[in-house]
Amino acid sequence: MTTCGRSTGWRSYIYVDVDISKTSDNGNYTDNCHNSISFSKVNDKPEKGYKRYTHTPVVRSHYIGGINYNGEKQGSIPVTVGGYYNKNLTVYYLGYDEGNLVPLVVGITKSGTSYEYYTKVDYFVTSGRWTKEKTITQERQLSTKLQEISRGLTTVIILKIDQVTNGNYRANGTEKPPEANKDTQITVEGYAYEKVYKRFTHAPTGRISAMRLLSTKNAGNTIPFNPPVYESEYMEACIYYWNGDFWYSNPLLLELKSKSGTLSYYTLSDGVDKKWKSESGIQTDKIKDKLDQLNCEKNNAHVIEISKKNKTSSYQCLTEGCNVSIIFANIGNYEYYSQTIHSIDSSIRRFQDKGIEQTGINSPEGATQVYVYHCPKGPEGVPLLIYLPGSSNSWFQRRSLGSTEWTDVGNKPSNYKDDTNILRLIKDKLPIVIINVGDTKVHGDGESTYYEDPSGGKDKEKINLKRENKDDCFVGFVHSVLNKDVFVAGYVKYGSSPLQGIDLSFILKSVTAYYYDKGGPDFKLDDLLMIGFEKRGTGSKNYVYYSRNGGGSRWISIPGKTEKLDGRDLTDQLNQLKTELTEAKERLDAEKKKSRESNGSVLTPGAKAGIGIASVGAGGGAIGVAVWKGPALIARLITRL
Repeated sequence: MTTCGRSTGWRSYIYVDVDISKTSDNGNYTDNCHNSISFSKVNDKPEKGYKRYTHTPVVRSHYIGGINYNGEKQGSIPVTVGGYYNKNLTVYYLGYDEGNLVPLVVGITKSGTSYEYYTKVDYFVTSGRWTKEKTITQERQLSTKLQEISRGLTTVIILKIDQVTNGNYRANGTEKPPEANKDTQITVEGYAYEKVYKRFTHAPTGRISAMRLLSTKNAGNTIPFNPPVYESEYMEACIYYWNGDFWYSNPLLLELKSKSGTLSYYTLSDGVDKKWKSESGIQTDKIKDKLDQLNCEKNNAHVIEISKKNKTSSYQCLTEGCNVSIIFANIGNYEYYSQTIHSIDSSIRRFQDKGIEQTGINSPEGATQVYVYHCPKGPEGVPLLIYLPGSSNSWFQRRSLGSTEWTDVGNKPSNYKDDTNILRLIKDKLPIVIINVGDTKVHGDGESTYYEDPSGGKDKEKINLKRENKDDCFVGFVHSVLNKDVFVAGYVKYGSSPLQGIDLSFILKSVTAYYYDKGGPDFKLDDLLMIGFEKRGTGSKNYVYYSRNGGGSRWISIPGKTEKLDGRDLTDQLNQLKTELTEAKERLDAEKKKSRESNGSVLTPGAKAGIGIASVGAGGGAIGVAVWKGPALIARLITRL
């Protein structure tokens, strides 16, 4: 409200409006009538812990026509036209009230010896209601009154948001208490929040149970609230940071809890002159979503999905509402692993695996490319290694197969296609071994031994081999990696020859070879009825079984068998396979006999080799994994004879 202007009559006076909300140490300002007023600050007046501002109109023949605080008239201080206050005006604040939000005392003068002092009726409302202190006429008398006022302001504090260790601080946002409020303390406790963020809770302690916030302080810089919030009492304040913000330079969200338990939220405005602004519409169960959004905006912490393995495509940052595009490509399939690359124009700073946050990957701002290495190849591959090219040249390795934590790699590969060292790092977390289902050298039920992985290098994995008798006619030999929970089968072989047709693009717990037990110590390839693979996982459908359809050389998965076969189900399946193989052999023998009878001749040695069942040589090595080809091949051979 404007009360400035000029008086009328035989002598003209200028009426000046004073604004007591100024916060600089000194300076000048003008009222709405363009009258100039100077102001200056003196600390520790009238005693330590307080500060005094003096406002002096610089025009001659003036009176103070009105007192305003941020444009609001303080009407109960009688300086209206006719009051004839023609000197300066003083206002007193707490020394740590850096925003000058709570004026404590206003002093006005008519002359060098005539002083009047006014105190607020209620210091926690912004109204202009003041009352005159009739017994105080000099500044030296103010100390007792200011101390009395301060005892009612012990809850007034500055929130020290860069306090990122557990501990205490004082009302002025430092470790040293202010003279005007020596007892108030604020306790800080830090917690991890949703793996990605850190949450620091500030709560009053000691003689107060609630607090009123003047402003916040970060690295010595004051950040005010717009509008102010000191009128309300709060039980606690929580400040959230991203855990990748190692210097705690970008606070993301401020949460205030009122005495009634109501939560309110504030974020920092953009630009240089930062202020806390209220954020409406944040639901308490959606805080993580809001933090993710703010993290993208303020820290360029865009999120990629490291489980992606499909062909070249693009997708958006995983943060809801973020429209930043990420280019993805599958750029290499090596023998045992695949390689993908994610690219962005901004920064890749967070990582998720099938929506689950991954931690420990310290990706700097400006990281525009990420290489991800999956093992095994195919849809079941798990990301185990990450490479950040560029200035950081960092490699990160998964702590364990199922872990969400990653660690920095010391002995780094030379580049993104250093196959030897990349494979070495992958094998550190997921063994890649050769399974020899022809190894049956365990003779007693429940007994076990081991053999060395034939594909291993200097430090070879040991393959545990355990015998499990199944009924009187069948036996299983279980292969697993000693002291390891899971592994990848590079291939499965019998003797020296790989078995054909088996899909090995998944992570295994064990491989079981099921044989027909004829009672002897040796098990031939002809006796191998089925191979079972137990895949990694916690569900029931983690099994796949292979057999030789009709005795052919290629192994084919048995349809519908995705749960563990055991007991009667297992022996029924093995009996069925044994019957099928016996019937197929009998049909073959019949075809051979019929061929001899109809042609009056005996098959040549070459024909016999084409239809004979593969056998194992005396030395134990497989002569071949191809077995007799079945009736169709016999028919073709007979036609040629």
